[in-house]
Amino acid sequence: MIGKGRPPIWHNPEQPVYPADSPEAVALELMHVIARAEGRPLTRRQRRGMNEPQRAYVLDLYSACLAAARGERCGHDATVH
Repeated sequence: MIGKGRPPIWHNPEQPVYPADSPEAVALELMHVIARAEGRPLTRRQRRGMNEPQRAYVLDLYSACLAAARGERCGHDATVH
């Protein structure tokens, strides 16, 4: 699924927000994969009965994923709090 970006809910499907292979699209998909693996899914459907992830977690995780997608995190500690 990496590379299939998930546009925002207000997105008009006829006007692409970003290319599916852009660093932003890859980072968004990677963020969802990591959040699920850490037991902190981001979508309501996956969260059933779980608490919503905190905003700081989501922003830090996306930032780390975007840096990784851009190749900026090689050899660095990838810990997200």
